[in-house]
Amino acid sequence: MAEGQNFLDNMKKSFADVPIDTANDNAIDTIAFLAASQELLNLIPAFGLALNKLIGKDIRGNIEGVREGCMRNPLHAATLQELYAVDKIVQEKLMWLMRGLSLIYYALAQDVDDETEKSKPLEKQQLTGAFRQSYAKVLEPHHSYLAQKGALLGINTTLPTSEKFYKALSSTKPIDVVREQLKPWLAGLGRIIDILDPLVEPTSPAYQARANAKK
Repeated sequence: MAEGQNFLDNMKKSFADVPIDTANDNAIDTIAFLAASQELLNLIPAFGLALNKLIGKDIRGNIEGVREGCMRNPLHAATLQELYAVDKIVQEKLMWLMRGLSLIYYALAQDVDDETEKSKPLEKQQLTGAFRQSYAKVLEPHHSYLAQKGALLGINTTLPTSEKFYKALSSTKPIDVVREQLKPWLAGLGRIIDILDPLVEPTSPAYQARANAKK
């Protein structure tokens, strides 16, 4: 199977299935989270070269960095929050991992619910606008001017159309069905972002926007 092809049908671990202990300050199971993040790597090639270059390598490296933190701290590795509290390298790796995951989350969450975009003819539906807005919230504040220009150039010129992207996720299902199937995965990822952002990214524009929306 090519990466991205039938991603949802072949996914071994979804963010929706990551155990979260609500009785223990929403403690997130580390191993399950890393497994779901590893699965996401199979999705990134479907976005094309620009996004793969922008975050693909970083996500892979940061997953490995958190995993190495588990090996250094086996007695504190059960939950992400416990591991984060005892390992400064994990703090850096998890922060950047969540930024990469958040970029994808905000863009796709907007796309699956964007009635204006979905009202257009299928061949004219684009991911570009959603990713521009997501980039502005998540990564742009942490990039240099030149890095920002390069990232936006890639987003504006190399992202696939919505039609091509969703067909890369499932070549046999209608795109509206694929969008619906993506929602539980996105909801699971969004819940994890809600829990971890106050820990790893409390001053980010993305976190502040989500916090204000809930007031």
